[in-house]
Amino acid sequence: MVTALKNLLPCVLKQEEWKLQLLAQWPQIVGSLHTKICVKKIDKTTLIVGVYEASWLHELYYLSSVLLKTINTHLPSSELTAIKFVHAPVKKAPMMMPTQQPHTIKLERKLIALTEKERYALEKIKDEALKQVLHGFLSRCHFEKLGQ
Repeated sequence: MVTALKNLLPCVLKQEEWKLQLLAQWPQIVGSLHTKICVKKIDKTTLIVGVYEASWLHELYYLSSVLLKTINTHLPSSELTAIKFVHAPVKKAPMMMPTQQPHTIKLERKLIALTEKERYALEKIKDEALKQVLHGFLSRCHFEKLGQ
């Protein structure tokens, strides 16, 4: 009764594809709010959003229906029905002057190679966007593992 993981993976990824799209498109979906909030968790049909500044919690609570509608408009396959907000003090929102442009920090990860199994698994994925997101995720995992 053991089913090969390679047979289950496409089914799982297809069901969870909207979650990957939400994470990948988060800055575009929430616009300028992305400097004040982050996705903490997706619990079945509830999105848990971390808010960097406690003063925004109350305001976002009242905007939750608008945010939920915006997410579901961007991702028609989304299964979200509710949004909860929690304080996320770990990361502070960057402070910028209105005339400043945000700076992007690019970490050099080119030297981190994926394993042969990882490369083989990625080759089997036909959706290019999903393949890129998963490749970035695997690279980040290796990068963080080396940093420990």
